[in-house]
Amino acid sequence: MDAYGTILRLTDDAVPHIMDAQKKDPNCRDYEGQISPGKGFAEPSQSAYAAAVLISAYLCDKSRWHGNEGLLDAAISSLKFLNRMCHEDGTLDLVETNFFDATVNGFAVQVLAYTYRLLEQNAKTEKELEAECLVRSFIEKSASAMLTGGFHTPNHRWVVASALSLCWKILDSEECLEMAQIYLSEGIDCNDEGDYTERSVGIYDAVNNGSLAIIAQELNKPELYEFIDRNLEKNWYYTEPDLTALTLASRRQDYGNEAQMVHHFYSYYLAAARTVNKNFMWMAARLLRQMENLQAHIGQPHDIAASINHQNLLTRFMLDTPHQLPCEEPMPIKYDKFFNTAGVARVRQGNWTCSLLKDNSTFMKLQNGNLKVYFKLACTFFQFGRLLAQEITPIENGYRMICEQEWGYVRPIKNLNEPDWHKIDRNIRDKANMQKHKWQVEIIIKENGLSLYIHTDGTPRIPIKLECILPPGGLAKTAGSSFEAQPGGWMIAGEAVTYYLGGEAIRFSGCFNKHDYTNNMRNSDPSPPGRFTIYCTGFTPINKLIEIDMI
Repeated sequence: MDAYGTILRLTDDAVPHIMDAQKKDPNCRDYEGQISPGKGFAEPSQSAYAAAVLISAYLCDKSRWHGNEGLLDAAISSLKFLNRMCHEDGTLDLVETNFFDATVNGFAVQVLAYTYRLLEQNAKTEKELEAECLVRSFIEKSASAMLTGGFHTPNHRWVVASALSLCWKILDSEECLEMAQIYLSEGIDCNDEGDYTERSVGIYDAVNNGSLAIIAQELNKPELYEFIDRNLEKNWYYTEPDLTALTLASRRQDYGNEAQMVHHFYSYYLAAARTVNKNFMWMAARLLRQMENLQAHIGQPHDIAASINHQNLLTRFMLDTPHQLPCEEPMPIKYDKFFNTAGVARVRQGNWTCSLLKDNSTFMKLQNGNLKVYFKLACTFFQFGRLLAQEITPIENGYRMICEQEWGYVRPIKNLNEPDWHKIDRNIRDKANMQKHKWQVEIIIKENGLSLYIHTDGTPRIPIKLECILPPGGLAKTAGSSFEAQPGGWMIAGEAVTYYLGGEAIRFSGCFNKHDYTNNMRNSDPSPPGRFTIYCTGFTPINKLIEIDMI
């Protein structure tokens, strides 16, 4: 598979969108900047990414934009805006939230350092040399910013360290090298299961891997590839059949989002060439094709453009000899993987997956092709009614999840004489009428689905509900009726219900219906907007077996 040709086509297609996003009115506040989608103002870093892409297309002799002076003019304008936006200490703003933020410089340097190398090799005309000078000026300001600035989050350390290593090479600055080594001395936060601290498959795993790969190359530290490969192997298991990511274990803003895995393409591409790992090769080929498919079906949305532009892929391919990916071959995928530290179990049988999550109100996610179902259990046991599994244990052909809670009442204290309720320690009071509730859920994996066994112990007559949360627009069929599932709609299941959407279907058998206390039940999560929910309802004690089959 011709990765270089694909990236070139995608980059060429992105150029008009980048040109259109630039403010050209000199009277405008963000003159020469790139207006960020959904914001209406220019983020300085967007101009860095824009300039990098425009210069690569301008210089690439295979690009349909090769030698187009309009691209070079727009790139120079973007670089002028970027330099103007630097504060006196060199730092930039992330206007949506962070100010005087050296990590924004770090992200920008990660792309523009390679643009600078490309210009060093190719700049000849006055305008080309002007662009080179502007890029170097920004890199110099950014080096100063990163030498004195700080960071917020774990991944920022490797972004800044990678940018400093690039500055060291370009500026011959020993200070940059020393600071990069100080960052690295903290130790790489990747555990044995391949999780970085943020557990962010949708965003920051890709940031970490890209940053560590730069450091490994620039500072000759091949030992860093171990962390990258470990994370890529983990993310292989976290990839859904439609090439979205399981994000329910994330500690960052991608939690629960149906994030695309395309952001991991370049890391898998480099790792495939370096390790000849078949899983990495397959992922790189699939993600490359996914980029093409996403662009073909939904145009050039910002998140897909970002996977090309923010990594400056065309420039990287122009500077490094591209590797030929093998043709994508059908690959039957079957696994049962338990990540004990993360509290995540992942099972895959061909085109469907099951995810189990510890300490998460979405205790299970099923996906059949593109059809996703999220499962929650809740009851009205005081304020502790949600199933938040305290442990996940592998059992024969499946897993067991357990959650136990105890709560009740307290007695008055004689002669306390303290009118301020908040100053009274609840723990010094005697307890009364203490109650217990225990969830035990077992998931047994079958060839075409699973058996879900729900058992409770403890206080009787507690209303409970099982929520099966689905995308709308499908067809819900029971024994006696069928209807289209509307956004925000819901139903209480009878004995069995089958949900059809987009060529896939999931059947639920053994459902139960004992009360109508559903979407407004106390202790449960708010109903997700725009989804369709199937409820099963009952009272404790519960001993129910629900068969779930992929159709």
